[in-house]
Amino acid sequence: MKRGFIILISLVVLIAVILSVGYYKIKEKKSITGEATNSNFAVTIVLSSTFPNVSIVLPENETYITNKNLQLNYTSQGASSVWYNIDQTGGNITLTGNTIFNTTAGSHVLYIYANNTEGNITSDNVSFFVNQTLMTILYDKYFENGSSTNFNQSSYEDLQNLAGVILELDSYGKIDFGESINVTDDFDSGDMLVDITNNTDISFNKIDINSTALPNFNKSATLYLYNLGFSNPRVLRNSEVCPDAICIEVDYNQGTGTFIFNVTQFTNYSAEETPSESPGGGSSGGSGSVTITGPIFDVIPNQISINLRQGEVRTREIAITNNLNRPLKIKIETEKLGDFLLIKEQEFTLNSKEVKYLDLDFIIRKDVVPDLYIGKIIVSSEDEEEEILTVVEVESIGALLDVYLEIDQRSKRVFKGEEVLAQIKMFNLGERRTDVNIEYQIRDDEDNILLTTEETIAIEVQTSLIKNFGLPEEIKEGKYVLYIRATYNNEVASASDFFEVISTRTKTEEAIYTIIVILLAVILSFIIYYLIKRKITRMY
Repeated sequence: MKRGFIILISLVVLIAVILSVGYYKIKEKKSITGEATNSNFAVTIVLSSTFPNVSIVLPENETYITNKNLQLNYTSQGASSVWYNIDQTGGNITLTGNTIFNTTAGSHVLYIYANNTEGNITSDNVSFFVNQTLMTILYDKYFENGSSTNFNQSSYEDLQNLAGVILELDSYGKIDFGESINVTDDFDSGDMLVDITNNTDISFNKIDINSTALPNFNKSATLYLYNLGFSNPRVLRNSEVCPDAICIEVDYNQGTGTFIFNVTQFTNYSAEETPSESPGGGSSGGSGSVTITGPIFDVIPNQISINLRQGEVRTREIAITNNLNRPLKIKIETEKLGDFLLIKEQEFTLNSKEVKYLDLDFIIRKDVVPDLYIGKIIVSSEDEEEEILTVVEVESIGALLDVYLEIDQRSKRVFKGEEVLAQIKMFNLGERRTDVNIEYQIRDDEDNILLTTEETIAIEVQTSLIKNFGLPEEIKEGKYVLYIRATYNNEVASASDFFEVISTRTKTEEAIYTIIVILLAVILSFIIYYLIKRKITRMY
């Protein structure tokens, strides 16, 4: 203890001596005399030199063919806040991520700014031009559907060599082009119009591009057909088996019904079940008598939905396949569609295994009242009849509103008393904020209105809604249509989608209860059996 105390005192004395020597050294060199001293010393001044980074990716310094929903994409680092304005007019708009914006025709400069917590500001800008008369691309049925390309967000220069073009309809299929496409040109380069909507067809078990009207889309691509019911499909090209030089099968997921294959050029593509082979190596068909266990003929699709404006004409196609080993007479009739539908061939004969593609011309007069019209196309032979539920949406000729409706896949087949979940998008193509009256209807396949409700919403540029529609417990099984009618300034825009009501299922709680009762009964039976066996054993 004494020794430790002595060491501690020694350390304190040593520190005092060192401090004293240091003090006198400083005093000797830095004494204050009242005169200016001239001594060399280094002074380090630390200034904040950290600036955020911000850079505009889109728009580019190029020309755009629309003033609506232009893309503003940017990158930033070290920024606490980012904002932009156009032409340094109006207020600044804060950014939290990539966004879209509207502007006017003509030349513009977009300015973007970023600052950090130290108050340092960095900026970037880009000049671009909007020329709405340069050309128009019609692709409304693909707009914001699946992973489809938004052509209006690309500049006119990029559209002349656009890579990664995709056309997709969620319920039916997808085209993923493997080559760049000059989207600005078609068979008539002088009309300043490229009509993708009416010159392409993605529907059930069918992908078709009119290569005459869209020669620049006649490229190699990967095709996806959704919701097929085959076990082992093969690719058909214009109803014939596609040769390996043109079509290469990639994958088929039987669980989802998604068939993927590559093609080198475009025309009409579909799929069919690969015929099974007999033990002798031939196909199961032949000239002998064959019992048909399935339908005598197939009709694809089994439902049609088409949207037209007053005075518009559009064509749809159905495929009818004769499954017999003999000729079959077919008759086509319509119900409640006589004012809208023209079928040039209403009676014809199909040879054995023949597939006939039949054009349906939908013609809407200018005086037709905008509304939803439901009818049926009836395809019949001597022994069988198939119905195609057909929905015709008629919109006003001057409608400046686009309406999109998609029923969630989980609501495509629902039980009585459940809800139908739908996503709705509306785009205002006018120049100002608009109050829109929205009417929602559910109709059955006989065009009876079972549910109707209304609301009014204001749309400036675009609006997205998620809606739930409850179904009554007493609703009948069958096919139904959800219809949206948007009215403003006496103009009507609309959209619709199908769903099906199926029979009531056993409740989950009831199913669990049933399983528990069965398990208890089995366990109890084993216990009783064991006790009886043990008692018998003791007796003997």
